Amino acid sequence: MRDSAYICMSIICGTGILFSPNEVGEHFVNVLKDGEHISNSPFKLLVSEGNASKVKAWGPGLEEGTANEINEFTVDTRDAGHCHKIALL
Repeated sequence: MRDSAYICMSIICGTGILFSPNEVGEHFVNVLKDGEHISNSPFKLLVSEGNASKVKAWGPGLEEGTANEINEFTVDTRDAGHCHKIALL
């Protein structure tokens, strides 16, 4: 089964991929360049069950946001379960 993945850029981790698996268990992420696997691809991930009810969010951007303006807020997922990320530098 294939899940959609997106390339993302971050000042903190550089170039990476973002995806949301639809099932718990073992997943393999294939990263190709010019049709060939990059070093260490495919990447093996173990996805576990999370608990979205444990996610907390707060801040002025959630209380009163304005279109086309920076609306700051915090999202705390620490108690929601484990999350795996791959950063490709």
